[in-house]
Amino acid sequence: MPAPLRDYLAGLESVGTPASDFASIVAVPEQVVAGSLFVALRELPAYDGHQHLDEAAQRGAAALLIEQRELELLGELPLPAYLSASTTTAWGALARLRRQQLPYPIVAITGSAGKTSTKELLAAALTAPCTEGNRNNLHGAPYTLLHLPPQATAGIVELGTSLPGEIGRLAQIAQPDVALLTNVGPTHLAGLGDLDGVEREKGALFDGLAAAGIAVGNHDDARVMRQLQRWGGRRLSFSAEGAAEADVAVEELLELSPAGSRARVRVGKERHELRLATPGLHLLANAAAALTVVLALEADVEAAISRMADVRLPPGRFQVLRLGGRVLIDDSYNSNPQAVRSAVQSLRGMADGAPAHVCLGDMAELGAGELAMHRALGAWLAASGIASLHSCGPLMAHAVAEAAAAGLADAQAWPDRGALAEALAERVPPGALLLVKGSRSAGMEQVVAALRRSWAPDPEAGSRWFSRAEISCQCGCGYCVPRPEFLELLDALREQVGQPLLVSSFCRCPTHNRRVGGIPESAHVKGMAVDLFCSDDQLRLKLVGGWFRLVHARNSARAAAGQALIPLRVELGYDYVHFDIDPDQAEMLFYNVENFRAYLG
Repeated sequence: MPAPLRDYLAGLESVGTPASDFASIVAVPEQVVAGSLFVALRELPAYDGHQHLDEAAQRGAAALLIEQRELELLGELPLPAYLSASTTTAWGALARLRRQQLPYPIVAITGSAGKTSTKELLAAALTAPCTEGNRNNLHGAPYTLLHLPPQATAGIVELGTSLPGEIGRLAQIAQPDVALLTNVGPTHLAGLGDLDGVEREKGALFDGLAAAGIAVGNHDDARVMRQLQRWGGRRLSFSAEGAAEADVAVEELLELSPAGSRARVRVGKERHELRLATPGLHLLANAAAALTVVLALEADVEAAISRMADVRLPPGRFQVLRLGGRVLIDDSYNSNPQAVRSAVQSLRGMADGAPAHVCLGDMAELGAGELAMHRALGAWLAASGIASLHSCGPLMAHAVAEAAAAGLADAQAWPDRGALAEALAERVPPGALLLVKGSRSAGMEQVVAALRRSWAPDPEAGSRWFSRAEISCQCGCGYCVPRPEFLELLDALREQVGQPLLVSSFCRCPTHNRRVGGIPESAHVKGMAVDLFCSDDQLRLKLVGGWFRLVHARNSARAAAGQALIPLRVELGYDYVHFDIDPDQAEMLFYNVENFRAYLG
């Protein structure tokens, strides 16, 4: 542990004789290892670390950091302890000291929308460690700083807020070398008051920059630019609308489909083609923001663009799911008026003439103007070109009523999420697209889960269910005739794992192959690809292990007969396993071990 952290702890009052050096500093007992300092944080959702001191001790913690006011209530402590007036303040102080010891640049990101997506894209672009999930508050951001590795290309910290002053405090803790503000919109108005309050709060990010720091902002957002101009040091901007004055700009949209997007971007004076595996116009803006940080850090732009091409965003953030010939877009993680408009515009751009349906839950924390914002959104949706609007929640019911009054023929509010999911399962036909979005409190991920169950295959039907016509190619082309040898392998895999295989799609389509940037001789063209639903880690291990054993045995027999080998390719998603084979191809590098090692470098 760095000396400044030891010195800080030594300056605190203590009970007993705590250790002066620790293997790690943690705030939840599950992360305790032998020799840890356990910090008893408050105000985490339904959690108070002071109630878990015994558990931390049992797991091997060497000492505790608790609040002074808790000492009398706790009685005898299981370990020596440091005392602080506020463990949250102490946690932040330790993180700030840790940050000062890091030898590489720190990038801090905030904004009303797009923080997490931008963070994930930038982490891939720089191959840099970053905030896990959405740990972006006064507890989560310090956790990131305390757990960044000692050596890296950069460290990326996401900062969030719901009350005035949080971004300023976090910026002072993170002390970023590069500070990125994605946008300013109507979020957390219940705590921040109005858009001016949101702007002031988000703009406080730049106050944490060192004198040599670089401020990065969205050229297309006037409020962001106003805050950016306050910074007296170096400034860079990005534009999703092709602004010539921006340092990075998306100049032309080349393709937008469920398989992803392509665009021409200018980074500095050079132009590049950008590919993203996740579609969405807002994702192009986030990619431009990430590339602006790459430019600020003078990193390799070509390498960054290449790495961003394969980024898959976390669940609930415009995740494209293909179910029974439909395209379900799970954007359920959060919502606000600006984000809904952006998502619907992306949905319409992806639809390419197919029916585009929208399912919305309430937008939370909008303050006194929440009804007016929901109504205004309903009027906008009526003119957006969508096929239908469905909702649940008392606030979004006003949006539905406004949309119906403005001429949207199919607009309906449902009493609860169950009724909503049941209606959508019947009303959204194969070939259509459906966007599901809402604030966290709306629980729209439950609607997504229900639709996945409704549109997924019936486990009782067995692995041969995939011969039914409802299964379609991942790009929606319908070219999904399974190869006999592929079906044999899947039947054998089913026998190995001892349960039916839930298949979401087959594909051997040149169109899909082109859209995902595959090579002409890819298995997607001549062979077969399949997605199997699976979110259970133990089952995933059985599926992957069984698949490798089966294909290896098949290849051993084919090699003995002088026939071409079946190449192996496996991709793991958060709730699926993806397999490719092509029995008609020559041996591919991913099956041959030596070729694979050469490919890795």
